[in-house]
This record gives sequence, structure tokens and C-alpha cells, in this order.
Amino acid sequence: MLGALLLGVALSFSYWQLRRAPAEASSSWERRGLPWLAGAGLAFLYLMAPLSFAVAGSVIAWAAAGLLTLLLGLRLQARVLLLAACAVQLLGGLLWLLQLGGGPGFGVQGDGWLLPSAALLALALLAGLFLAARLVRLGIDRRLLLGLGALVLLGLGGLQLVQRVALPGGAAIWGATALLVLWLGLRLQLRVGFVSALALQCASGLALLIASRLLLVRGGGDGLWPLAHAEFWAPAALALAALLGAWRLQVRERGEASALHSPFGLPLAPSLLVWGVAWLGLALAAEVLRFVEGTGLQGAALLLALAASAALGGVLAQRRAWPELALLCGLLPAVATMLLVQAWHFRYQPAAQLGWLAWPALFAAHFWSLRRLAPQLPAGARSASHVFGCWLLLAVVALELRYRFLALAEHYNAWRWLGWALLPSAYLWWMAKPQKWPWPLVEHPREYRVLAALPLALLMLAWFWLANIASAGGAAPLPYLPLLNPLELGLLLALAALYAWSSVSLPQLGLTPARSRLLLRLLLGASLFALFTALVMRTAHHWGGVPYRLPILLDSMLVQAGLSIVWTLIALPLMVFGHLRQRRELWLLGALLIAVVVAKLFFVELGNRGGLERIVSFIGVGVLLLVVGYFAPLPPARKDEAGQMEQEQA
Repeated sequence: MLGALLLGVALSFSYWQLRRAPAEASSSWERRGLPWLAGAGLAFLYLMAPLSFAVAGSVIAWAAAGLLTLLLGLRLQARVLLLAACAVQLLGGLLWLLQLGGGPGFGVQGDGWLLPSAALLALALLAGLFLAARLVRLGIDRRLLLGLGALVLLGLGGLQLVQRVALPGGAAIWGATALLVLWLGLRLQLRVGFVSALALQCASGLALLIASRLLLVRGGGDGLWPLAHAEFWAPAALALAALLGAWRLQVRERGEASALHSPFGLPLAPSLLVWGVAWLGLALAAEVLRFVEGTGLQGAALLLALAASAALGGVLAQRRAWPELALLCGLLPAVATMLLVQAWHFRYQPAAQLGWLAWPALFAAHFWSLRRLAPQLPAGARSASHVFGCWLLLAVVALELRYRFLALAEHYNAWRWLGWALLPSAYLWWMAKPQKWPWPLVEHPREYRVLAALPLALLMLAWFWLANIASAGGAAPLPYLPLLNPLELGLLLALAALYAWSSVSLPQLGLTPARSRLLLRLLLGASLFALFTALVMRTAHHWGGVPYRLPILLDSMLVQAGLSIVWTLIALPLMVFGHLRQRRELWLLGALLIAVVVAKLFFVELGNRGGLERIVSFIGVGVLLLVVGYFAPLPPARKDEAGQMEQEQA
């Protein structure tokens, strides 16, 4: 050790004297030997560590020596000293890794100083990195620090390896390393730093997904405290590193014309933001699955965590003027919809098992964020968030209402059909009324009155036809009364809400008023005709004991007689109204329906010889035809229609 010290001091002294000597006092070949003198002198000084200490002591000594050499090289602006500092710290890391994989008596268990030496090595690397970045502003060539950046990656990567043996939560170290590399790239203006940070984040995330046994596994929290164990902080550290990096990047890019891009062409700050939010969500979801018992409580806990995260993100986005974070907060309804779909089952009740607390908290966070972050959101994203939030709110309340009606009966009857229709029908009615709207409807009327209501209107139309065809109308314990039972009252309510909303909103969708009226009349007429036709079959089922199956219903003469009379009763007001208003198209429509009834009398009822239903059908239809012939003959053509016909003939 003493010989190495003497040689190192002598060579370093020669280097120092030659460096200070004026140019005329030394020759060119002596000047070219300066790096060799410095390197040889430092090599002998570094050799003192393994000659004096064991492996752990050598690692500690080399870490400190590398830091001192780095400081001296930065002060003297000597490239050879910076390279020597990188080399000795790299040598310390390699020696430490070799000791980690050694034979008996080696490794973490055999040497109690190995982990402290690793920590000191990492601290020395980080301190050197910090000092180098602080001294960049003095004008030092930034290319000299590339070796230091690579060294930091290698050193902390080695620290990641040792944690697999002795330390939990190594992905947290990788996340912190990625943040440091990103910070270095920001301070030194090195694009390679950004690329390295992204690569390190991706590698650490992949390693965590592969190596973690408890990630997204139900249960497994025995002996652990919530939010106080490495299995949570490993992904959480990745998330925090990415979020802090994204924040620093977006602050830096505000004053620039163009944003930095990742190797895939994506903006770097939003990419890091999405990556960090994804890891934060994964960490919270894993924590809920690990410690919360019961599927229902897990869903409520996930919703509460989502609401709290969105509220916190909204506060940060508002205070930091962060539009990308505001945009992610606007995705809250979409993420909550995925949770709703995952939790849904046949008897799902949103308010059960703390759902009464979780869903209101989520909607409060959503609408609060929308109101606070509206200036930072693009118009399309803001509109979509309002629409999706409205759909989700209606879906949750409709599912709760449907469950309440589901509990009224053991079998699938009219009560269960009615549970799906009341809330959407009420919403369509509300959107059709011209009144003073509260927020958010007053600021976004098109989103709520048109865009959000249009799919509901289509769904209600599909529900009307499906319920009218499939449901027998039973609503025990109430008896069945035509048009006064829950099913048909709900059908009429849905149809009226559809008509009220369509008459107001269809022109806003680009349809002309004439086409809107024609479409509404056709839709209303066909739906009412289907309703009264099914009403006859349901009445025959409940009052006449006919099984509610279509082939049996069509074979029943009771049903056929009822259809003949009801269809004639439908044709009667059409023809009378057409006669009084001189609307030939209505009168002809009623006449066409009468023709269908007469054809059915001869081809269907006439085949039932001696049946009472046939007699009632013929007499009833005949009386109604006499009434039509007396009160509603064919109306004359209108003057404008007659003039148009004469012009066409001319």
C-alpha cells in the first residue's frame, strides 16, 4: 500500500507540475504525456483500496475516490480526470456485482458491509451527477458528462440487481433512476437522456409485471399494512417518477415552439403522463384487490380511489395549467363505465355495499372537474366528457331503479320491464321542455338535449317494441286491466316522451320540419297500431286463458275477433278525421285498414263455423262500417291539390 501511495503521489505531482509549466518550458511530446501521467498516478492511488481493505471497503473507497476525482476534474476542466472518475466508479460497481455472485462466504449473507457499500456507491454516483449538472452552467463541455450519465445507469442498475436478493420493491429504484436520468437530460439539454428515461421506465415496468407475484391478485395481504409495503410502492414509484418527469417537461415546453418527441413520434410529456397515470391506477387497483374483501366492496373501493385520483388530478391541472392532465381527468366516465361493466350481473344493485357513497363521490368529482377545467379542455373532449358522464349517471340510476322493480316480483313480469323505461322516459320529457336550465345544461344544451338524448331515444324505441312483443303484461299482485296496467302505461309514457323529444330535437339533427313531422307520424302510428294489437292478445291471455305464445294466439278465434274489432276502431277515427280535415291520405289509410279487416273476416273468421266469436266479429265490424259510411265518406280533394292535378293533366 505504501508503494502504491508513493508511485501515485509521484506521478500526480509530475502531472501537476507539467500542467502548470509554461508552454516554452516543455516540449510537445511531454505535453502529449499529460493524460498518461494523470491516469497512471490515479491508478496507483486507486490501487491502495484493494491493498488495504476487503471487497466492501474497496467499493466504498472507490466510490469516494471517484466523487473526489469528479470534483477535481470539473474544477480543472480536465477530460482525463472525468474519465478516471467514471472508470473507478464503474470498477467499484463491477467488483460489487462480482462479490454478489461469489461462492461460499460471499454475497449479501456472507458480508454484512455489502449492502452499505452498495448504498454508498449509489449515493456517490448521485452526488457526482448532481454536482456535474450544477457546474454545467460554468461552460464545461457537455459531452464530457455522457460517460457519467451512462455510469449512473449502470450503477443504479446494479443496485436493482442486489435488491432482488436482499431488498424488496426494486422497481421503485428503477423508477427513481428513470426520474434522475430525465432530470439530467433536462439540465444538460441531451435528447439521449429523454430516450434513456423512457427505455428505463419501460424496462422497469416490464420487469415489475413479470416478477411481481401479488400484483392484481385477490387477497394475499396477510402480514402487510395498506400502502406501507414494497408491493405497492414499486409501481407507485414508477408512477411518481413518470408524473414528475411529465410535469417538468410540460413546464419546459411551454415557451418552446415544438415539443420533444419519443422514438415513436409521440410527444414525450403526454406519453410520460399517460404512463404514470396507468401505473398509479395499477398500484391502487392491486392494493384494493389485496386488502378489500368481497367483490361488491372492491368495486366501491375502486370507484372511491378513482374519484379521489380524479379530484386530485383536477386540482393539480387547475393550479399548474396542465391541459394534458385535465384531458385525462375528463376520461373519468369512460374508466368508471369499464368498472360498471366488470361489476354488472343480473341482480346488480349500484347502491349496495357502499355504492351509495362511491357513485355519488365519483359523479361529484366528475362534474366538479368539468366545471373547473373547462377552459383547459378542447371543445370536442369537453363535449364528449359531458355526454359520457350523462350516460353513466342515467345508467347507474336506471340500474338501481330496475333492481327496485326486480324485487317486486319473483318472475320476470311487467314490473321488471318497467324498471328499464321510467328514468329514460323522464329524461326525454325533461329535455323536451323549454325552461331555464341549471348548470351544466345551461352551458351545454346540445350535449344534453340532443347528443346524450339521441341514443336514449333509440334505446327507448327498441325497448318499446321488445317489451310490447315479449311481455304478457302480468304485474302481480295487480290484476290486468287493458291500458291501465303497469306495462302499457309505461309503453304509452315511453312513446309520449319519444314524441315530445323528437318534435323538438329532430330539426336540430338536420332534418327539415316537414320530414320530421312525417317521420314522427309514421313512427307514432306504427307504434300505436302495434300496441293495440298486442293489447288484444294480452287481454285474451289474461281474460280468456289463451297461452301467451304467438302460434296459439293466432289460432284463437277470440284473438281474431278482437283484432277485427280493434282494427276497425282504429280505422274509424282515421277516416272521420280525414273527412273533417279533408285529408285524403288519412282517410285512405283507414280505408286500407278496413279492407284488411274485411279480407280477414272472409278468410279467417268465416272458417270458424258456428263460433260465437265469428258472429260477434261480423256484427261488430258491420256496425262500424255503417258508422264510417254515414259519418266519413271520401272527402273532396283540396283546392291546391285539385289545381296541381289540373296543371299536371294540361
